[in-house]
Amino acid sequence: LMYRTAQPLPAQKGPSYMEAIRDVVKTYNDGGFLIKVIDCDNGFRPIGGELEREFHLKCNYSNPSEHEPHSERNNRVIKERIRATFHGLPFNKLPRILIKILVMESAKKLNFFPPRGGISKVYSPRMILHQENLDFAKHCAYPFGTYIQADNDTSPKNSMHPRTLDCIYLRYSDTPQGGHE
Repeated sequence: LMYRTAQPLPAQKGPSYMEAIRDVVKTYNDGGFLIKVIDCDNGFRPIGGELEREFHLKCNYSNPSEHEPHSERNNRVIKERIRATFHGLPFNKLPRILIKILVMESAKKLNFFPPRGGISKVYSPRMILHQENLDFAKHCAYPFGTYIQADNDTSPKNSMHPRTLDCIYLRYSDTPQGGHE
């Protein structure tokens, strides 16, 4: 599929890895796919047995002191997107929370269009996995870091108080409340 995702890890240890992998496996399972093999580097060896027991899959480890090449290439592509977005922003530094969102959004947006070498030339990884069409007005209306004015006044009164907030656009939220963050 070449579906890409990035998740913040509180620590580079087994429990954090397991939680992130659970989320990814759940995403694939919800899309109707069953993961049978995970290609990974030796950093995942301490949790390999737990992965195999919990998800009934096989871990295919890369050679010692080597990385899994497909994952490394994927990481480079995501880093390129992050750098391009960051250098297009009018800021010299970003708070950590904005960097986390930038990383997650950069990976997420790579799923919007069919990748070269993917399983479909027509359908994107997002469409295949989530079976949901991309809505340009919702998902692509504003680029990350854009200055926007967000509506703040739920019950407007005839006063001189501001009715909008000055904001920096981060992402579209698919939460039940919906809308942009």
